[in-house]
This record gives sequence, structure tokens and C-alpha cells, in this order.
Amino acid sequence: MPDSCKELLSVSKKTHKWISTQSNVGEESLTDWILYEISQRISKTGYIKFNRHQEARKTGADWEWWFIGNKKSLRLRVQAKKIEGTKDVYPSLAYTNKYGLQIEKLIDDSKSAKVNAIPIYALYTAPSGIPEVKCTGKPDSGKGEGVFISDANYLFNKYIKPGRSKITPESIIEDSNPLSCLLCCPISNGGDPVFRLKEFISYYFTEEEGARGSNDNVGLHDNYPNYVHHIVENMDGEIPEWWEQEFSRELDEFDAVMVFDYREKNSA
Repeated sequence: MPDSCKELLSVSKKTHKWISTQSNVGEESLTDWILYEISQRISKTGYIKFNRHQEARKTGADWEWWFIGNKKSLRLRVQAKKIEGTKDVYPSLAYTNKYGLQIEKLIDDSKSAKVNAIPIYALYTAPSGIPEVKCTGKPDSGKGEGVFISDANYLFNKYIKPGRSKITPESIIEDSNPLSCLLCCPISNGGDPVFRLKEFISYYFTEEEGARGSNDNVGLHDNYPNYVHHIVENMDGEIPEWWEQEFSRELDEFDAVMVFDYREKNSA
């Protein structure tokens, strides 16, 4: 996926520049821009942001990310967090509202049989130099990128479950991968793109790195819901005005949906 890889890398680098030059930019603004840019730059990609009051939720994910394949589809639930300078990351990662720990809510929602999603954190930051990351397939992996991803279960077990401790921005980035690796890493390329992406996530974000492959069914679906179907069918046009109201009960735990349609690729 050379073109998709290039575009995802470009979006991540522009995010780094934005944070570097305007340090007060918020998570929501960054998320809206990142998802919109991805949908405009990468073919067969759809994105829709919901029109509703934000204070009504923020109990789980910020967006849901679907990768539609020929045999299976992969569902991610993504929570965005901005990491600032040298500040302790623990308060952000252990953020609590009236529903409890946000990270636990994300994990619990994702692992329910009804949802079956992989819970992911998208970390927005602008590290200087070449950051230490989990994927080191190239010497400058992560250099100049502003979006990093990590598995919520991985982060919870390492940083939240043991109890309060200081988490430096550097340490949490070390337990993540650059956003571009989703499409650029050799592990996520070749063969069925959905299974390769699943293998990429499983390989890097388990208790024993590389111990588990893509054989488990976490996040994998034989079919995708109707609200995703409507996005797939309207990628070149406008989503109908009734869309959000029609599917409101299914959309109450996240603010946006991103869809990658890989059905015509590697169909064998």
C-alpha cells in the first residue's frame, strides 16, 4: 500500500508540525482534522463526524475505525490523548469521569460480545529527534510524526493496574508505534490487508511481544453493521441527513466513524 502509507505518514508529520507551532491545539480539533485528511487523501476511505453535544458522553472511544476486507472486517475503538511536553502522562491516561476510568470503559465496551473491537489509544505529541518506538523496521521510525498508537489493554496492564506512578511522555511513546506503521510496516503488508493489520496489532501489543499472531478473533467480524454499510455506499457522495438519527442507538459511545474499504484488494 505505498500510496496509502505515504499519505498516512504525511498526515502524521503535519500533525507534529501543528502541535509544535501551536501547542494549545486541542484533542478534538486534531482528531477532526486527522480523520478528515485521511479520508480525503486515501482512496476508498469514508469518514463521518456526528452532530451532537459532546458533554453527553466521552465515556469510551472518540471514534470507531473499520477495515473492510474480502473475508473478514476489523473493528477498532480509538481514544485520542494529547501528550504535552514533559508533563506526567498518568493523569491523562487514568482520566476519570462519572462513569469511572475512561480507559476501563473503553476496554470493557470493546470486549463485549456485542461490540468485539480492539481498543486503541491515539497519542498526539511532537517529540524531538528520533523517538524510541516499538517498531524499528527503519532507522528513523517515528521521526517527525505527531500521531502514535498503542493498545489500551497493553497500556492499562503496564501503567494503570500497578497503581499510581509517574509516566513520562518518552516512556509511553516507547510503548507505541507511529501511526504510519499501520500501513507502512512490513508486518501489515502482503496478503489480506485486514488479517495483516490484525497481525501487526497482535504482534506488538501483547504481554509477550510477538507471542500471539492473528489467529484469535478479537476485533474480527464476518459482517459489518448497517451504519458502516451506508458509509461504504456513500464514500463518493453525502451521507443522508437521516443517517445519524437512524443509527443513534448504535453510535452512542463514540463521536465519529472511519472506514477503509479493502474488498477489491487481494481477493484471492
